[in-house]
Amino acid sequence: MLQRNGVPAIDRDKLERWAVFGLGTAPTAAQAAALTDALPALNTALRTGATRAVTARMVQRWVYPDPAIGTYGNDHGLRAAVALSGLGALPPA
Repeated sequence: MLQRNGVPAIDRDKLERWAVFGLGTAPTAAQAAALTDALPALNTALRTGATRAVTARMVQRWVYPDPAIGTYGNDHGLRAAVALSGLGALPPA
């Protein structure tokens, strides 16, 4: 899909960093192995982000999500964390 739809200019640097895993191309065996090796750390980071998305702020025992929830912009970590716990999120409004 990246090849068909392109990458927004603001995200091109990220795609270059992720190229080591073969994202944007057909991954080689070495790239697939690198991604497999990175998955445990990625999973931990996403779960930490999921916690941040859900428990960004607590006031008098009420939990308020991250204000960017539902309008992620370029916060791909928050978007992935929300997707980890559900299909998506509506903006706070």
